[in-house]
This record gives sequence, structure tokens and C-alpha cells, in this order.
Amino acid sequence: MTETNVTIEGLPHMKAQFRELSDKMQRAVMRKALTQTGAIVRKAARAKVPVRTGGLKKSIKSKVSVKEEARSYVDVFVSKPHGHLIEFGHAIKATKGGPSFGHVPAHPFMRPAVDESHAEIVGSFVTFINQQIQAQAAKAKVG
Repeated sequence: MTETNVTIEGLPHMKAQFRELSDKMQRAVMRKALTQTGAIVRKAARAKVPVRTGGLKKSIKSKVSVKEEARSYVDVFVSKPHGHLIEFGHAIKATKGGPSFGHVPAHPFMRPAVDESHAEIVGSFVTFINQQIQAQAAKAKVG
């Protein structure tokens, strides 16, 4: 469907501190940060999706995948099979493969949700990661 990649650069000090965390802690922090950012996009998309029965709105989900630092991501998606037809519009056909006799216009909701939430997504992600680094550093000083 639609994919957006965000790379946060210019934070070498924070990256270095993040790498000082254990691998297990890095994965846990990354999972929480991505879960939080996915929730921002999911909420924005649910606010924008056209609602007839509410099924499409409820089907907007997010899934986090945490691998190594550069390969972690959150996928926000629609689990209903017609989500892309609403997002991008579609032709009206009487039969599959038959002639088109109309068009249903697009009602974008995912792309605008990402675009309009971009600053909040990045800010939330960076703030959360930084808070977790500081918390772990404080624990290390105490222990």
C-alpha cells in the first residue's frame, strides 16, 4: 500500500548512548517506542477513515517488528480487504474483468494520517528513546 521510511540522523550522541544499552534492552526500548508511534498513526487514520459501519475503522491495526537497530519498523495497516479501494478509489464493474461503467473516488486516510502526524511521530519517538536511555543510565548509577 503506502510506505514511509523515517531515518533520524544528526543524533550521534543519543545513538551512542542507545548502543550502550544491552541488546535485550535496546529491543525492548525500540519495541515500546515503535508501538507508541504506531498508535499515533493508527489514531490519526481512524479519525480520517470514512465510516459507514465502522468495520474499516476498527480494522486499522499496527504491528511492530524489532530486529536489529536499522531493521526495526512499525507497520500500520488495514486488515479489511477493501481498505485500498477506499484509500485509492476504484472502478465500478458489473463483473470481474468486465467493462467499467463508473468510478468511486478515492478517500485517502492512511497517507494523510502519516503526513499530518509526521512531526508528532518523530518527536514522540526521539523523546521516548531519550527518556529510556536516561532511565537506564540512572539505574546503572544507582546499581
